Amino acid sequence: TCHTADATMDILHERFEDMVISRIGDVNWPPRSCNLTPLGFFLWGFLKSQVFANKPQSTDALKVNI
Repeated sequence: TCHTADATMDILHERFEDMVISRIGDVNWPPRSCNLTPLGFFLWGFLKSQVFANKPQSTDALKVNI
């Protein structure tokens, strides 16, 4: 389908790296998980990558990043 075409998957992997959830993706998504949501899966990983992108060396630098 157009959702899993090679071109589509390439764009998604380019933009979201290892945070792509798909039937043919690298992430094994549990079929019935009440504790995981797509937003929660993406959001926390994305925020962590943004906050620690420049490796803050102090608490103040960490607060600025947040």
